[in-house]
Amino acid sequence: MSGYDGLVREARSIQSLQRQPDFDRIIDSLERNAVELQGAQRYFNALVREHNIMVESFPSAIVAILLRFPKAEYLSDSTQLSDV
Repeated sequence: MSGYDGLVREARSIQSLQRQPDFDRIIDSLERNAVELQGAQRYFNALVREHNIMVESFPSAIVAILLRFPKAEYLSDSTQLSDV
């Protein structure tokens, strides 16, 4: 579960927030942002996969060794922006 899911669930549980005129718009925006972030994470991880295949495949592995290109790490749901 992402931080967005927890935030949305918490906001929905607070009755005083639900009475605010922009509440639904803000929740919709948060949910759209969560979907966009998930898509960006999938795209990033696909690029990491391609990079790692290139670093390990001959003949590009020779260049990667010479230039010291490390394998990249995937982003996970628990990865925080401060960790990147």
